[in-house]
Amino acid sequence: SRDGSLWLGAINGLNQLSDGVVTSYGAGEGLPDSTLGIQRSQGPNGELWFGHDNLLLHVRDGKLVPLNSGLVDASKKSSKDKVAHSSSHRMGAISIWFRSAYRNSRGLVLVDGLGNSVLSDGVREQHLPRIPWGAVGTVLIDRNGVIWVGGSQIGVRAYAAHDLPHSYTTANGLDDNNVSALAEDASGNIWVGTLSGLNRIHRGMVTHIISCSHVTSIDPSADGSLWVSS
Repeated sequence: SRDGSLWLGAINGLNQLSDGVVTSYGAGEGLPDSTLGIQRSQGPNGELWFGHDNLLLHVRDGKLVPLNSGLVDASKKSSKDKVAHSSSHRMGAISIWFRSAYRNSRGLVLVDGLGNSVLSDGVREQHLPRIPWGAVGTVLIDRNGVIWVGGSQIGVRAYAAHDLPHSYTTANGLDDNNVSALAEDASGNIWVGTLSGLNRIHRGMVTHIISCSHVTSIDPSADGSLWVSS
């Protein structure tokens, strides 16, 4: 993270290494029993967010603070609340967490039976385009508001406002159509981790960077370097 801490994910928790001191976070601090697949995002002011299945956690004052996913029991709400949550209580959270540096573009995806979806951070809801969520495994909103999704056998798809989605697959240079990680760096490049290697998308062009087995996470740092786990 930007404060110099190193965060390490384990099977059953998170570990923060700062100034030679390790602080461990587990179920007692609000994490689920298993944290495999947990995703991290850091905002422009340095705040840290972790997403895992139906759970959002925000690091505040050295503590992990869980946020409500927005799912509510309509029978326990007032009439005013029922109107405010009319879409949320008919939807179910799926295990997709939007990653973005921008506060209004983070949260859980809520999808109803008709395929309509919204992005919820527990307070606000943002309507999303129709996306094949069943195949999606990782999502990113870039600085221009473009929604990037990647997943199983779909490569990468970019959804810009008022435009048709653009697809990136092995046909135009992607290493693999199975995409497991997405990230944006300070220059606006989109980095794509696949089962076969690492790619960069710049102005619509796909570049092969390195071949490796199953990229699981990509983290651009403030100094311009890129941390990739495989």
